Amino acid sequence: GEKYGVEIIKGIEFAALYDTDTELEIHILGYFIDHKNKEFKEVLKSITEARENRNILMVEKLRKIGIDITIEDVNEDAGGEIITRAHFANVLQKKGYVKSKNEAFSYFLSPGKAGYVRREFVTPKVCIDAIKNAGGAAFLAHPTLYKMSYEQIEKALKHLKELGLVGVESEYSTYSTEQERNIKKIAKKLDLLISGGSDFHG
Repeated sequence: GEKYGVEIIKGIEFAALYDTDTELEIHILGYFIDHKNKEFKEVLKSITEARENRNILMVEKLRKIGIDITIEDVNEDAGGEIITRAHFANVLQKKGYVKSKNEAFSYFLSPGKAGYVRREFVTPKVCIDAIKNAGGAAFLAHPTLYKMSYEQIEKALKHLKELGLVGVESEYSTYSTEQERNIKKIAKKLDLLISGGSDFHG
């Protein structure tokens, strides 16, 4: 940031389970956080441990059906990044069990398939509290991606605001002009701050 004259803000994106019945996952952004905060780090540690346990269970399930895969294979593919199912898909493709990553998901890594293990999610409250404890500001990311009506988005934002949410991502790379206008309208109505993001994943 200093090199290119860009202000860098410390932040995080949490995945949280909003509705247990529909298994609706929402993403909560934390801006201006103190990433060294003890309580914040404890929450991250518990999420990381849950992910690591899931990865081990997925390896075990795949080995049970005769696939030669180890946690070391997946770690190597991830190259130090957080392991996701995409890394499992890469390994399955490299080892010739599938022709493509899509095949890996279709045959082994999607819900109901032999290698799938459901992720453990934290609640929105845990995410918002962690952000607040670290001196940060909590925002809801890209609300139009959750397949909710504007009425449902408003209801969700109202509920999340009660938990400590302060804003919503009102400008986003995939929003139409209408979506942006509607989200900003809801933000104004609920007295929420607005943020913007590209959500660039390379």
